[in-house]
Amino acid sequence: PGAPDDTVTLTVPGGAPSAVTADVCYGSDGGSTSYDVFVCRADITELAKAAPSGLQGDYLVDDYSGRIADGASDHASAAILMIFSDDSLEPNTVVIYDGLLTLSSSGKVLTVMEGFTSPGLGGSFAWYTLEGDVSGSGAEAVSLQGLPGAGSEIFSDGINPPDNPMNRTVNIPGHVATETISLDLDRFPVSVLSNGDTSAEVT
Repeated sequence: PGAPDDTVTLTVPGGAPSAVTADVCYGSDGGSTSYDVFVCRADITELAKAAPSGLQGDYLVDDYSGRIADGASDHASAAILMIFSDDSLEPNTVVIYDGLLTLSSSGKVLTVMEGFTSPGLGGSFAWYTLEGDVSGSGAEAVSLQGLPGAGSEIFSDGINPPDNPMNRTVNIPGHVATETISLDLDRFPVSVLSNGDTSAEVT
């Protein structure tokens, strides 16, 4: 029933603090005020390009009002997604989805990579999600299937069991973490795409 805090102060590497207001916010009705969640997104391209110290360095987020006491739905966090080009890199296709889904004993299928013909070289799949029960219950899983090929896989690794991959972990090399505050950030290699696949379904 409330409104999100849609404005923060962002300091880019070597720069001065700047106010950033969200371009869009998504809200989720969790059935009670203690479970309501907001996600907001802003394009900071121009701020990042103007960073006096370049793109590498510390990005500081301040002046945000959110729950950080490690309660059941405390999800105060921030992330920056960077996409860049360089003539020395192999061609890549980047597909981004954002939004907010409330799932409880249910599932959702997302169609990704639509209209793109895969050379069968694989790729990676990552999520940044505001979900973080450590033990989990039932059969929580994230899977990907290439289409029209029949290749499929369920994502898991040493800190992400196949039946509870959203478990307050970060599996990014050099930044591995467990027991984060209700945040899960994981990236997995995708090796099941067949030559000629034109889409993939993530469940």
